[in-house]
Amino acid sequence: SMIRAATGRWGFHVKAVRHELALCGSPERCAYRTAVECMDGSLYVLEEIDGCDIPRKSRLHARLDFLSNQGLVRINPYLTSKTGSFRETIDGRHFQISRFIPGLALKRPDYVFDRWRGNVLADFLIDLRAKSADLPESECGPPFSIMAFIRDLARRINAREPDRFKQIRPAIDFLETGF
Repeated sequence: SMIRAATGRWGFHVKAVRHELALCGSPERCAYRTAVECMDGSLYVLEEIDGCDIPRKSRLHARLDFLSNQGLVRINPYLTSKTGSFRETIDGRHFQISRFIPGLALKRPDYVFDRWRGNVLADFLIDLRAKSADLPESECGPPFSIMAFIRDLARRINAREPDRFKQIRPAIDFLETGF
């Protein structure tokens, strides 16, 4: 099967495809993804990516690898294959693999009001800033704008859940001041 052929490029021997496992993150970030269980019981996420996403994914792989080597915790870098690549191509299809991280389904949208999540995120962002200080410019790509992200997210929340948006509006207003 294609799944066995792809995981074999990383030296993994698949025992089972685990469709029943919930995968963290956005499914739309790739063409296809599934959890696989190897003979030794370890779990991984195999993703098939669109060819047009290869340049962006390559920058992402390089950034995650750099940050992992800097000691940033709470990230899940993609694994390198037996050839040393983060991506393998089989019959024109492109694959990448990361470790499976079990998660819990979030109670949407209420989880955004869990204070402890804000504290953990703040600690992560502080560590990220420190660990990314020497990120090579070639790994950077277009600059990320946290304010553009916040504005886009706020716009989508307002469109989908205007009552919820009213509740978080004070936080959005605070962020707009440039905190």
